[in-house]
Amino acid sequence: MVSVRIPNVGNKREIPPGLPPYRWLEELRFVAEFPDLSEVPFVHPVMEYLSPEELIRFRAQALVWRKYTGDWPEEVAWWWPVRKARRRGDVPHTTEVVEAIIDSSGTLHCGLCGARWSSNTDTRCKLCDRLLLVVKDEKEESWL
Repeated sequence: MVSVRIPNVGNKREIPPGLPPYRWLEELRFVAEFPDLSEVPFVHPVMEYLSPEELIRFRAQALVWRKYTGDWPEEVAWWWPVRKARRRGDVPHTTEVVEAIIDSSGTLHCGLCGARWSSNTDTRCKLCDRLLLVVKDEKEESWL
């Protein structure tokens, strides 16, 4: 069994709805110590790109998610292990395109994960890795 240290990192999208962040982290650390995490019946294509330590955290997160929601997670692109592997270049970029909106203050909002970026950002969301297609620019409409 690989012992893994679960750092205090993540984002609100990783936490099951209604669960306080501190409780989520406690649960995650507890579940990560289970000796049989490799037998978790949750499979996602991105798992093949994760390191052993990231795979432990990923499976632990999936178990905690299932415990509090009753379902396995559907979208994991913004989970910390996946983002780390993507930064290393291990996870290939997705080709999925999502709509994005630029609000009146000039902030771009991703249509999938809701992340906010400056409007002069590149064409890919840095959080969920989706290609962004700006469908409505409220900034331009506000001064007309």
